[in-house]
Amino acid sequence: MAVRTFFMVETKLFSIRSKLFVVTVLLACSSGLVGCPEGQNKEASPTVGGEESRPPLRVLMIGCPDLSEALQLRWRSASQQSLSLEPISIDEFQERRSFSADVVIYPAYLLGDVIGRGIVSPTPKRLMLEGSTTQYMNTSWPPHWNHVASYGKKHWGIVLGAPLPVVVQSQQTSLQSFQLSELIRKTTEASAIRSSNSSDAPISDDSLLSNYLLMIACTKKDAAATGSFFHLSDMRSRLTEKEYRQAAELLIQLHEQLPGGVGIEAVEAWQDVLREAKPWSIGRPGPASTSPEITASPDGIQVGFVNAPNDGIHSATNTSTSVNDVGTTVDVGLGLMVSVGAMSRQSSASTFFLEWIDDDEQRLALGRITELVVPAKTENNLLTGPDAQYDRCCRKAWAHGAPMLELRLSGGIQYRRRLVQAIRSFLENPQRIDEELRKCGEDWDKITIAMGRDRQRNSAEQSYLLSD
Repeated sequence: MAVRTFFMVETKLFSIRSKLFVVTVLLACSSGLVGCPEGQNKEASPTVGGEESRPPLRVLMIGCPDLSEALQLRWRSASQQSLSLEPISIDEFQERRSFSADVVIYPAYLLGDVIGRGIVSPTPKRLMLEGSTTQYMNTSWPPHWNHVASYGKKHWGIVLGAPLPVVVQSQQTSLQSFQLSELIRKTTEASAIRSSNSSDAPISDDSLLSNYLLMIACTKKDAAATGSFFHLSDMRSRLTEKEYRQAAELLIQLHEQLPGGVGIEAVEAWQDVLREAKPWSIGRPGPASTSPEITASPDGIQVGFVNAPNDGIHSATNTSTSVNDVGTTVDVGLGLMVSVGAMSRQSSASTFFLEWIDDDEQRLALGRITELVVPAKTENNLLTGPDAQYDRCCRKAWAHGAPMLELRLSGGIQYRRRLVQAIRSFLENPQRIDEELRKCGEDWDKITIAMGRDRQRNSAEQSYLLSD
């Protein structure tokens, strides 16, 4: 009897304690002392507009510091959540060993590096076409953008721009063909043009590399399918093969006969042709290509890509739109990409950032700052005149084959910088072409060995979209 009484008392006490605990928790939730599940979800769940109380969205910006101010200002109108921007240089990126960011903005040629170092994640599934791992949901993208965003048969982010080097020619000249060797010969004859275009401006690495790759695309038939620079079986350099010497000779001719032609920034080269300061050049449009001081009509220039099967660049001579026959070209990875960070703690907010920055309004605003960001479509007058013509040529190029994707494998920065050193050297002394290409190839092999031959072969195959 005493035992039964004891258990009855204990049971009542337990019931009273339980009720008191529930009341205490409810009071605490209502006063904000502890996190209640419903209130916690309401406060911390990511929303389209973001919340002031949420931690800043961490954005790592590699090699694009000019966009910082514009991003901050424009983001404020889209979200109450703040941005924490961390701009770093390419050199700082190479030196650092750890990164922690929700969003990463970087040049497309770093794709193999940011993937290999575990810095970025594939594009979120809800931004992809249903059932696809390589096609982004924005169907207005130029086709080659999805190609640029792919690596190892996965899609890795938003392409803000993928500028392709092109030969651009004024229709005021008598040149009838975009074949490079013919252009150089005719330019050689025009001594007045040659002397008026001399330039002491420093030659940019990007211009040198872009134009050398374009020369290679002129001479190499299988580049788009298999890549140019390596034997994929063992990752040995191919720089000593004849196509690379031919490309070097063509680059030297261009440099000698049209001073500044390989050194001037691609955007300036484009503008020089629009102003009729040059009969032709290798360039691409940029932020100022439609500025008021340039009044060239849409038909004032012709744009051509490399046509590898015919070893030259050819233009249509009787078309009002100046959209020319195109063929194999090369993407040098100079455009910017945006990916969700592999260490992101705010996946929904990061995904919203990708959607937001892909909007044409943001693209137009950022594109006024850098040529590495462009609108995704030509509708609604987003692109006009020569810019629209360039875009149409880019789209038409896709019908002839995907562009070469070069030197974006893991460690690509090292390969690129060593090649630029070789280019500078043989431009100064053409007699050293063979020596410089051989030494560059040997140094590339050392880079490959240091990073691991099997690892680099796998990275190259993924870069060329040949494997998972």
